Amino acid sequence: MIRKPTGTSLDRLKPGKKQDILPIEKDVPMPPIRQGASVMRETLLNMEVGDSFTVRHTASAHNHAKKLGMKICCRREDDGFRVWRIK
Repeated sequence: MIRKPTGTSLDRLKPGKKQDILPIEKDVPMPPIRQGASVMRETLLNMEVGDSFTVRHTASAHNHAKKLGMKICCRREDDGFRVWRIK
């Protein structure tokens, strides 16, 4: 007799229960590609020393600037941060 699974696939991942493999799901659509990283990179590449832009968080700007060999400076503003290219 074949037993059909009950509940969701996450119900089968309870602590203490031995798992041979993770549950496999079919026909789950992939979300679209995020454009944030490429936009930040392109923005930095098009900047000259002294240019600036505003963002909500500075981590992405710092990471991309470092990878591109650029120096940036960030200062807090009312609605986020302003990022300047300084070198």
